[in-house]
Order: sequence, then C-alpha cells, then structure tokens
Amino acid sequence: MFVDISNPKDTLKVEMLLQPFDKYYSPHAKDITPDVAMNVLEATNNPLTIKKMLNCIASLPSHKQKEFQDVVLATFSNREQPNDILVLGKKLAVAGNYEKKLSHALKPQNGSYILSSLEPQKCIAWTEDSFEEFNYSKDDRVKVFAKYCNFSEQRDFPKCLDCSSCKSVYFCGADLQNVEQLILPSQGVANLSGASHLPPNIDFSKSSEVILEDCDLINQTHMQFKKGARADLLGAQNLPEDINVNDCVAIDLSYTDIAHLKYASFKEDAFVYLRGIDRFPQNFNVADCAVLDLSECDLKTLSQLDLGHKYDLRLKQVKNFPKKLDFSQVDFLHLREASFNGDEEIIFKHKKQARKSKADLSLLKTDKIHFAQQEPSQGDILAKLKGLFKSGGR
Repeated sequence: MFVDISNPKDTLKVEMLLQPFDKYYSPHAKDITPDVAMNVLEATNNPLTIKKMLNCIASLPSHKQKEFQDVVLATFSNREQPNDILVLGKKLAVAGNYEKKLSHALKPQNGSYILSSLEPQKCIAWTEDSFEEFNYSKDDRVKVFAKYCNFSEQRDFPKCLDCSSCKSVYFCGADLQNVEQLILPSQGVANLSGASHLPPNIDFSKSSEVILEDCDLINQTHMQFKKGARADLLGAQNLPEDINVNDCVAIDLSYTDIAHLKYASFKEDAFVYLRGIDRFPQNFNVADCAVLDLSECDLKTLSQLDLGHKYDLRLKQVKNFPKKLDFSQVDFLHLREASFNGDEEIIFKHKKQARKSKADLSLLKTDKIHFAQQEPSQGDILAKLKGLFKSGGR
C-alpha cells in the first residue's frame, strides 16, 4: 500500500499535528488515530517526524496498535527509511502479527517510484543488475536495490544514481558524463576501474573496497576512505591534494603522482603498494605499515627512508637509494635488480637476509655493509629445539 506525499507540509506544521498525541511529553496526551497517522504520511517522509508518529502508535495498548497495520505498511511501502525507524516498524509488525506483510512492503517493485527519506523528491526503484530494457529519463533519480550490479561499459545513466543498498557495483569502463550524483555502496565493493567523467566529490568513505584503477580524479577535491577499507588507485591521474588513506588496511597508489599529497602516512600493519613512483611528498611516512612495495621506484627525492618493522619489503629495480638504509627489522626483503651507487651504508638483519634478498652486494663497499644479528648456526637452532622439547613446548 503506497501513500504518496499528496499534501506536503512544513516539518514544523506536521510536528504541531502530532503534538496532542505525543505521550513522551505529556502523559495526558490523546490516543493517535489512523486518520491522523495517514495525514502525516501524506504530508512528509521526514525521518524525525515518522519516528515520532510510530512512537505515538507504540505507546498505545496492543489491541489498539492493530488498527494501524495499514499505516505501518504504508510507512515502508516504496519509502526509504533509516534503520532506527525500520527497527521500530518491525516491533509493531511483530506485535500485530503481520511481519510477512511488512517484509513484502520492504521490497519495492521494479521501476516503481519510492520516496526518499533525505530529500523531498521521488526516485525510481531498480532491482535488476543492469540498465538494459530500462526506460527512464536522464533527469530521473534512480535507487538500485539489486545486490550485485554490473554497469560496466555503459554510458546512458540517470542524473542521480543511488547504489547505497548494493553489495557490489561495477562501473568498469563506463562513461558517467550524465551523472551528477553517484552514491556508492554503504558497505560493499565499488569498482570504477577505467570509468570516465566521474561526477564531482563522490563519497568514498562508506564502501569497504574502492577500485579506481586508471581513473581521472580531476573532479574530486577531497577523498576519504572508510576505516579498514581497501583502496586501489593504480594508475589513477590527477589525485587531489586532500586525499586521506590513513585508515586504509590496503592501499595501492602505484604509477601515480603523489608528490603533492597533503597526507602521506599509512595505517599500522597496512599493505602499501607504491610501485613505479619517482616523486614523493615531503611528509612521506611508511614506518608503520606491515607490507611495503616500492619496486621500480626512483627514490632521488627522499633524503631518508625510515622503514621501521616490515613483514615484507619489496625494493626490486629501485634506484637512487638514500645514503643510509636499515633493514634490520625486515622479515622478508627483496632487492633483485636494485641499483646501488656504492655509497649507501646498509644494515641487514643478518647474512642470510642479505643473501635471500638477491641484492647485488658487489655494488656495495664492504666496509659499509653491517649485520645487526649473528646468523644462527644449525647447532644453535637444534639447541633451541631441544630446550623447547624439555620444557614441554612452552
């Protein structure tokens, strides 16, 4: 049962309509009636007002609450509602024994109009995973309810596209020129690899994984990613100065220009990939990340490189190292085809690390190679194992 906003009213006027029935403020308030509740739905879809209306219904005796079944169903039928209102609606449905009807009301019909909880306008509900055979105006606002959507290589999109309910959405190679507002999945994956004409100031802070490989980000003035998100910007152009990747658990900025970035530090234990970069920002800090890949980089703009503890450090085909390098806290080191000029002073963890790194040590001066630890002998290892067995493995 869909109830449209046929008699829109100012929020304050609707609040005044509900005031005599609000028992939170007055224990002597009157009981709300189905007619009053329907008048509210015809006037607004404002979340605060809708929540107050449902609370007025919830304050009634259970036998009277059953009279509001149509009102509760209409509250969610082709209407967007936030989670706290959904929880309240489900409690009323359980008390009135019409949960199945509410579940059905929560599933919009494909191509039907729904009312937004954020803006006083309608949008079209779309439940398919692509826009084939979808007749819509380019000026429409469309909300996608399909869990997994593939809009790759497509070019005809509505002006406003809301994918917040999707788990994964793909715009690989798509042309988004007509899109003025793009809302990405609130928790899932957003893959825009190779997409062109990205609309301005997309909110990337909700999605758990964002892929922007080879995208032109010239329309983005600020980029913030969700805490614990994975962000792949390999080969992206025109990164904004104000891009914050500090909270990403994995970030790939390989083959991009990052010299102008305002923020250049990374989350503790993050996986950071910065291959093929030849200019680094002044506040560059990689001391806390667990995995760092600087393969194919030119480090000429770095006077020092504080590595800290690294589980995996990849420096293949790197050139122009800083004068001092400390690998003593690196577990796995890769230096194959790295170019040393002979002036570097290097601290390896031990000789075994130096050998396994595949570094060409002939390029280095022997008096500038140091080892932080004595390489354990086979006897030392056996003695340690025997001690473990004697102590019961503790």
